[in-house]
Amino acid sequence: MYQVVFQFQSLNWNKQFGKLANKKPVTNESDKPDNRGSKTKEIHAKTKEYHQANPTLSYRDCFVKVSKNEV
Repeated sequence: MYQVVFQFQSLNWNKQFGKLANKKPVTNESDKPDNRGSKTKEIHAKTKEYHQANPTLSYRDCFVKVSKNEV
């Protein structure tokens, strides 16, 4: 038989317990989805194409131009 005992030093226990209960579980890095938005993915894809066409420019310079629609 197991018993769990919570001891709170203040009457504000509901707020503290709510924070604990709402925490998301930790997952492996490989389980996490790609958090970049679809717009960012699109910009990176266009930047890659632009960088291949202009290898003298750095990837960052290409990214800035593509993101500012200067291409």
